[in-house]
Amino acid sequence: MQKFWTTNNYALTNNILYTLYVANKYDIEISKIAIQKIFYLSQVLNPLREIAHQIVEFVKYFRGPYSKNVQNELDHLCSYGLVELVKFEVRNGKNSVAVYKISLGGINAVSELTKYSKEEDQFWWISTILRTCNLFFDDQVFSNKKNEYEGFDNIVNLVYQDPTFRDYESNNLRSLMKFDGDTPTATIIKNTIDHLGNDSRLKDLDYKHLVELLVVGYFNYLYGKYVEVYAAD
Repeated sequence: MQKFWTTNNYALTNNILYTLYVANKYDIEISKIAIQKIFYLSQVLNPLREIAHQIVEFVKYFRGPYSKNVQNELDHLCSYGLVELVKFEVRNGKNSVAVYKISLGGINAVSELTKYSKEEDQFWWISTILRTCNLFFDDQVFSNKKNEYEGFDNIVNLVYQDPTFRDYESNNLRSLMKFDGDTPTATIIKNTIDHLGNDSRLKDLDYKHLVELLVVGYFNYLYGKYVEVYAAD
């Protein structure tokens, strides 16, 4: 696979480009905060893809948190001219807000990368996560809360309801997050699939449509948790 830049983590670099490409396509102003949360969701929900793949294969057979690496790669992409830093400001004397946008060079790089089937599949996955975030983003609900976030960054309110995040947070282990193995999120997804059982409606869905349905269902769960815990305050 051709590399467009010198990096030791080109998979992560590509995922950042895909995130900014989709944000640009849907006119979403996205900051480093939102980029971090999109990356988190794409990792923690990854078991959903595997489960959906198993379901589709089964049907076919019987019927015929913050990552320093993300920020480093963002900086590298900016230095290579593939990403642009469009806004930077310091708030409350310590917290910085940085908004990024994919450049024309970055758009061209994505077009080249997605010619490879593996990269096209990863681009679709990142796109699914970001588009679903945008679908569930409710500025009116989130803006009623007093917090430090603005605009699309308020998706952190959904991420903070994720059981894997809450489990690590309660044990002060957020910096040591690992997504392999049976995370609380993976357990919920598996239990949901078991509950669906032999739902005949699933037989009419292909792999990607099934994944997108499950992602929307999980976001509905996160949104419900947010409303349950905070909306009544």
